[in-house]
Amino acid sequence: MHHGWMSGDGWPMSPFMLIILFLFWGLVIYAVFIIVRGSKSQNRGRIETEPHETALDILKKRYARGEINKEEYEQIKKELE
Repeated sequence: MHHGWMSGDGWPMSPFMLIILFLFWGLVIYAVFIIVRGSKSQNRGRIETEPHETALDILKKRYARGEINKEEYEQIKKELE
C-alpha cells in the first residue's frame, strides 16, 4: 500500500527522486546566493552621500580621503563656484 512519500519497501522515495530533490534545492539556494551577491556588488561602486550634501561637500570629502590632490581640488572647486 502507498502512503504519501513512502514507497512499498519503506524508503521515503526512490534514490533517483532523492537526487532530483537535492539538485532542485541546491539550484534554488545557489540562485538566491547569486542574487544576493549581485545586489551587494552593485552597491560597491556608489559613493555614499547624504541627501543634503552639495557638490562642494563631496569634493572636500574626496580631498580629505586623498582621492584627489590639491591641484585637482582647487581646479574642481573653482569650476563649482
